[in-house]
Amino acid sequence: MTTESTTPDRDDPQLLGERGLIEPSPRRVRGYFDRELVFDTIRAHYVWEIAYYPQYYIPMSDVRMEYLQDENHVQKLQFGSSRLYSLSSAGRTWPSAARVYDSGRVADSVRFEWDALDWVRRGRTAHPSSTQPVRARRLAALSPSHQG
Repeated sequence: MTTESTTPDRDDPQLLGERGLIEPSPRRVRGYFDRELVFDTIRAHYVWEIAYYPQYYIPMSDVRMEYLQDENHVQKLQFGSSRLYSLSSAGRTWPSAARVYDSGRVADSVRFEWDALDWVRRGRTAHPSSTQPVRARRLAALSPSHQG
């Protein structure tokens, strides 16, 4: 994945970015589905699909792919070719919960629909903050001592 950030030292993403902008996220990001850890990364990227706020893209190598089921739905989108995947556990399935890119600027990345995840934990890499897990629509920071 290529990055084009002009301000790599920023902790949070800029609110307005040019559509197509990609920059590394300085945060550790973890996502849970049905109480199972689906991904854990310190290599996420902010990707501006639209101009007013970015989406996290997670490296495929940091995703536990056994929780994703290919829906055999291929699409060509602005960032490359992708396939839709369901999130699935022993207890439930959420259709079209993730998009895996296999070509283009975000190849080998996964973009999750945040409503499909039970919990998302986001931690700063250097600064302590809250340790409370939150619903996927709200993100909270974890102190470094809880990031292990």
